[in-house]
Amino acid sequence: MKHLKFESAGTLKIIDWPPQLIEQIWGKLENKLDRSIVHSKESLWLELQKAWDNIGVEVLRKYTDTMPERCATVIAAKGGHTKY
Repeated sequence: MKHLKFESAGTLKIIDWPPQLIEQIWGKLENKLDRSIVHSKESLWLELQKAWDNIGVEVLRKYTDTMPERCATVIAAKGGHTKY
């Protein structure tokens, strides 16, 4: 599992998160990627950078703000399927 660091009331905490979070963000990135101009690794990299820049902070915050709930849901499901 990966770790997320976040600050809450001046306290830095580290929590584990389920891999589905990154898959959701990759999905957002994929939707913003302009495949029509990707013809090489270099052009793919440039387009990925542009797509990443077009994902708003509010989208990323939506996912990071729900991490405690996501982790609790995964724990309750004992690692099984969740709504996330």
